[in-house]
Amino acid sequence: MRPGTTIKDDAIASLLLRLARPTFVTINVSDFWRKIEANPHYCVVCVDLPDARVREVPDWLRRFLRFPQFKTKARRMGIVARLRVARIDYYSVEQPTQSMNWK
Repeated sequence: MRPGTTIKDDAIASLLLRLARPTFVTINVSDFWRKIEANPHYCVVCVDLPDARVREVPDWLRRFLRFPQFKTKARRMGIVARLRVARIDYYSVEQPTQSMNWK
């Protein structure tokens, strides 16, 4: 895709299926959390931050990736996660929503 290309939210899942085990990161929690279906071929990480704090996303993502269950691509596939101040919520192909506190 070319830089600046706009992709509709409902097209993201099909785009992710064309890629090799991608992890898609977004701050658009309202359009992805509990709305995108978990799929074993990709991971979606929704960082619950306002637009003004978007520069914090890499720090949040690094913290998330330190957890053993999210550390490798193989372990992340099939997960849709929401990163919040107090906890991580996630659901997967195999399990309903679970929560865990940040360590």
